[in-house]
Amino acid sequence: MLGEVVVVSSVVAAVLVTMFIAINRLSSAYETRNTYYDIDAAYLAGEVNDYLIRKKIINNLIENASSGLISAAGDRSSDLLEQQEEENLDDAILLKFKDTNNCNLKVYFSLFASDTDTLEKLRGLNYVTNTFKDYIDYLQGNIDFTEDYTYMIIVEMQDRNNYDNCRYYCLKVR
Repeated sequence: MLGEVVVVSSVVAAVLVTMFIAINRLSSAYETRNTYYDIDAAYLAGEVNDYLIRKKIINNLIENASSGLISAAGDRSSDLLEQQEEENLDDAILLKFKDTNNCNLKVYFSLFASDTDTLEKLRGLNYVTNTFKDYIDYLQGNIDFTEDYTYMIIVEMQDRNNYDNCRYYCLKVR
């Protein structure tokens, strides 16, 4: 009888350990997907793209082969955009997303090249967070740079209460 208890408990323990490992992998993959493919950031990236096209700014960004910060909500400085317009990107789009999501927003622009040099330019900016650098690493490993896209708009949504809690989305545009 004692032998049966040992055999059954060994089998049950092995099943529980196997289930824990599988669920842990699944949970980790879901957390990565949830952080790097955020729905709110996706909508914001789409609205920023529409704004850049509507204001005819996108052609200048593409022609100048620019990579850098387009805008950060509440911060009038920018690497790429001239902020002299009466209605700028902050007022038009970013501030309403910032207030409804209780987060700090940054929007980056990068050309979609066959190499990862354009993403490395974003990594080299002075004000990027470590989580953004991790996201750049993730993009470099998960984007097929042979696809036919023209540029990318990358949105970073940083929680105001926990600066290490950031959500991202990369919109690739043809």
